[in-house]
Amino acid sequence: MDSYIKYKIFPESRFIVEFMMGDLDYELFLDHKKRLFNDDEHDENYCVLSVLSHSKILLTADDVERYKSYLTDNKKVVGTRKVAVLTDTPKHVVISTIYKNAVKEFPMRFKIFSTYSAALQWLNVSEEYESKILELFYPGKGKIVR
Repeated sequence: MDSYIKYKIFPESRFIVEFMMGDLDYELFLDHKKRLFNDDEHDENYCVLSVLSHSKILLTADDVERYKSYLTDNKKVVGTRKVAVLTDTPKHVVISTIYKNAVKEFPMRFKIFSTYSAALQWLNVSEEYESKILELFYPGKGKIVR
């Protein structure tokens, strides 16, 4: 299976969605974050939905600490925002919880979800984006199955 991370920025709603597929290791994750942060449309204060539910997490607690150090060294990419993580396995929840605890000092609010609609509601993003996300990452599917 190919491993990749795609993202889409919705400036009109101040919203970013990240879609992770396959084996998610630190190098892939950090490369993605650097690409995202360098995107001209990126704004560190946009809320984020990170979809982990199609990935196999290879990140460790040490990787989370390495990423926290990266953020500490690059504070310009850390904004005041909400970050929702969509998970569907215990490993997703564990690494997301470790991350949540690691970034408490940053001005972001972080929460773990199991459905798109709950995550979007918490982010204050219109539910119409559920079908937009689906069309981006699952072309022709219509509506996300919960």
